[in-house]
Amino acid sequence: FLGDSGNDAPLGGDSTDLKNRAFSLYEGTLGGDLPFGKSNGLGDLEALCELAPIELGNYVWFDANQNGIQDPTELVIPGVTVRLVKGGSVIATAITNAAGKYYFAAADAPNLPGAPGAEFGLVTGGITPDTGYVITFDASTADISGLGPLTGPLTITGANLGPSTIDSDPVVAGTGLPQVSITTGGPGANNHTIDAGFTVRPTASITIVKSVNNDDANTAPGPTVDEGSTVTFTYVVTNTGTLSIGSLVLTDDKLGTITCPKVLLASNEAMTCTTTTAAKVGLQTNIGTISGVPLCGTTTTTIGDGEQPPVVIVCEPVSAKDPANYTGTGAVVLGTTTIRGTTTLAPTTTVVGSSVPTTVPTRVRAVIQNRATGRGLAVTGQESRGITIFGAGMVLLGLGLLVAKRRQPNLD
Repeated sequence: FLGDSGNDAPLGGDSTDLKNRAFSLYEGTLGGDLPFGKSNGLGDLEALCELAPIELGNYVWFDANQNGIQDPTELVIPGVTVRLVKGGSVIATAITNAAGKYYFAAADAPNLPGAPGAEFGLVTGGITPDTGYVITFDASTADISGLGPLTGPLTITGANLGPSTIDSDPVVAGTGLPQVSITTGGPGANNHTIDAGFTVRPTASITIVKSVNNDDANTAPGPTVDEGSTVTFTYVVTNTGTLSIGSLVLTDDKLGTITCPKVLLASNEAMTCTTTTAAKVGLQTNIGTISGVPLCGTTTTTIGDGEQPPVVIVCEPVSAKDPANYTGTGAVVLGTTTIRGTTTLAPTTTVVGSSVPTTVPTRVRAVIQNRATGRGLAVTGQESRGITIFGAGMVLLGLGLLVAKRRQPNLD
């Protein structure tokens, strides 16, 4: 109660100067003809309330046709782990429920159910207005039992391909989880349009198995073949993905491009390519490489009466490699006999030293000369007895002649 005089007057108990009354809104005297001086002079009462809370959410679904739009017949995905991140730290976690819904809200929000389920990520202190947040979606925990057989892992669908209420928002940053960055509005500005669509991308993969003379021979030295003989390389190419692969090209690092019966393989289709060459001496390693371009195509989206621009499914080229080894054995010459590799030839009559004919077996325990390399080559075998007996016989013959000569009488 402020009066015109007394201790509550602005300038003290003797103050009667209305010009110095700090709170005076009306001029006049108490009981006078003018308006009551203190009547409603300080205005009305104001209630001080807390800021209205903010909620974020709310939907995760399976984008079967990969168009990035929540079509009426597409199924929801329960069990997806959704995290609310602020300043690099996770401040709340929610799990999508049987309806594919999730929410982030203040832990003391007045509209929460009595016992909030796992779909509610409760934020201590609430979600603050005009603040940046990141929401991540982890489908590794998803319950996919209701989606039917899937041909691969769940991956995020295309982002922002339609109206914000029915599109998908997250994108993949690097190798991390799909995520969406948001900035909250003012107090009470709920945002229930942060949705995520997951799909199964068509896969593109291819394999090749290379063999030499029907031997896979991935590990050296591989089979042994004769120098100059025919070596057959076989390449079995299989499309192990779900997409067709075209523009197939098969190359061998030693033989160049190999002709194949097809340049396009459908999913799970295989083909066999072959080529031949002359064997070379020593260890030979050939690597076959198959490469091709998946046929990914495009998909279109219709919203209302209008068709949206085509969405291109991007697929990178695929390739695979496989080695094959063999060891080529050079020709060995003994006298007039040529021995190739480990092949045993029939005994051959040749002349050794004088004109004495001798039967020489193919395999001898001796060091012979390799005509191809000029180096000594040791060849061993059970048939070495012939040359051994011949040598012993020659020694005995020489001894016999020496003894006979000494026994001859001296005619002189």
